[in-house]
Amino acid sequence: MSEINQGAKGKLVVKVVSESQSLLPGATVVIKDMMGNVIQKLQTDQYGNTQTIDLHAPSKKHVLKKPGIKPYSQYIVTVQHPNYAPVQWIGVQIFEGSKAIPTIKLPPLQRYTEDQRIHTIVMDEHPLYSGMALPKITEDPYHIPEPPPHLSPYLLHPPTSSPFPAACACAGATAPLPFNFIIPENIRVHLGLFSDDTARNIDVPFVEYIKRVLHIEILDFTEQEAIAANVIAAVSYTLNRIYTQWYRLLGKDYDITIGTDRDHAYALEYTPQEPLVRGVDKYFNEFIAYPGQKIQPFFAQYCNGREVTCAYKQWLEQIGSAELARRGMNYREILKHYYGDDKNIIQARVMIEGGRIIPIIKILQQGDVGSSVELMQQYLGVLGEKWGIDAFKEAVEEHGRFGSKTFEAVKLFQKVTMHLPLNEQNGVIDQKTWLEIIKQYNVMTRRSYRRSDVYPISNHIARNVAHSPFAPHPHLRSMNCFDSSNWFP
Repeated sequence: MSEINQGAKGKLVVKVVSESQSLLPGATVVIKDMMGNVIQKLQTDQYGNTQTIDLHAPSKKHVLKKPGIKPYSQYIVTVQHPNYAPVQWIGVQIFEGSKAIPTIKLPPLQRYTEDQRIHTIVMDEHPLYSGMALPKITEDPYHIPEPPPHLSPYLLHPPTSSPFPAACACAGATAPLPFNFIIPENIRVHLGLFSDDTARNIDVPFVEYIKRVLHIEILDFTEQEAIAANVIAAVSYTLNRIYTQWYRLLGKDYDITIGTDRDHAYALEYTPQEPLVRGVDKYFNEFIAYPGQKIQPFFAQYCNGREVTCAYKQWLEQIGSAELARRGMNYREILKHYYGDDKNIIQARVMIEGGRIIPIIKILQQGDVGSSVELMQQYLGVLGEKWGIDAFKEAVEEHGRFGSKTFEAVKLFQKVTMHLPLNEQNGVIDQKTWLEIIKQYNVMTRRSYRRSDVYPISNHIARNVAHSPFAPHPHLRSMNCFDSSNWFP
């Protein structure tokens, strides 16, 4: 064992599902090093999970002293099941103090011939180690034009107007306070540089996009406050690109590029890490606001802070943010440290999910009563039916009362689906748990729409926002309602 790896450990737990998200107990999971030597063989349990194991990882203290050394070890994970085609992930990344939580989907056997049985996925390397990092082009955040006027009805509900769309009003419920921005469902990503018009564009769910960005940008972070600061900076930057229609006004059919000269690094394939995944789920709706009346999220530029420094430009330095977190700064203090004391952190109160605008709810916990609780119980019940988990189905029996059955169902969900550490398996539906329940439910019930359905193209606005994440959706009038008491104030 090298000095760099000596004594350092990271964790790995693998979930195995079918392409339709059915849990696959009894799958064989083989862990190998990158030379092909078998380290461990595991079996999935009734929830499709392996046991959590420790694997060697580079020591952070050595990595920090020796720039250029990868902060992760890499492994090969092969999954086999008698009724499905095997899948192999190459380059699964393990970091000291982090837990890799990949979900590996097995395709049906009939899709592959005898000599093409193993479907292989290769994890993306960090740009610093793949030679693809480009120097950032500096942009003046105070000279970015406001959003085009034709988009403003879909961006904001100013205090002088009706605070919530009439289509969303629930019988007997009071509308929430005005909200500023909607978190979009999708973002269109250009898989190339701005100068490369031959690269293809793909639509990626917004929260998933932020995860793919952060798993490249701050892939080895475990400091919770630094993760929060970097998530919010990335969200703010990305929303600015979307809301100002920066690339679309230049004649492009996308919202953002993967060129690190202009935008974020982006991983097509990555190894999900806890706590990074849940950090994104917790803070995806927070962004930095400009001082004064500027109506757009702040264009929060940043740099690595090791190979390149940028704090003198009032940009966030990623490595420096982790050090500030270790010194005891919270994420708001970190952001103000870099971007200035005149910046505030704002929460978006609504998002688009499954083609519907939904309010982002407050914490739900034992003792709460109402339709928001009942909706979560129904979602858990559907997951319980699909996955054969009785505890999830039993939550429905409490009919809108957050009692012991719902509490135990949520704790189990946090354990077997979210892979949270023991101290966070608390039975409380906080934002990250709420988002994961909704996401899993939408996958199970296929509550998704083609882009042309979500973003209709039927009037003069359509010519300008045919692919905008903010065009009104035809199904809004049938959306589910939540208790007004559970909306963020």
